[in-house]
Amino acid sequence: MASDATDESDSDDEETVPATSYVTPTQYQHWQDQAEKRNQSVSTFISTMVEVGLRQISLEDESPNEIVKLRQQLQILRSEKRELRDKLENNQQRSYQVGLGKIKDLIINNPGIDKHEMTNFVSDNTYMFVDKYLDHLYDSEFRNQDGKWYPPEDMGDN
Repeated sequence: MASDATDESDSDDEETVPATSYVTPTQYQHWQDQAEKRNQSVSTFISTMVEVGLRQISLEDESPNEIVKLRQQLQILRSEKRELRDKLENNQQRSYQVGLGKIKDLIINNPGIDKHEMTNFVSDNTYMFVDKYLDHLYDSEFRNQDGKWYPPEDMGDN
């Protein structure tokens, strides 16, 4: 272990003094066991834990397996979130392009068309636009029940 000039507990050059604490035999045995797991003396373990406590570092006993599982769950949730966001953006883009695509075709077939003529085209062809939008709704999470449309379950009762 590399020695750190600011770490007084590992310095061989510094004089040490005893620090006494009165604990139950059960607590002392627990500290002994923890020190053995870390290949430390009880004295080094105690002084290290005191310094850690002073730095307010959490000492929760998380096993590496639990941490790995939590990271995997986090990655899965992030992936699902990304997929849902992409799907939503794709659906919005497709719905937008249905109407926009028809307007673009109108302009290509009628160069120089003005806003009034485009508005007339849309109002004269509302069923065509609605039918295209409904086609996209069938592909979405919205549902049609007996000819009536309903939002996805998770969007109800906002």
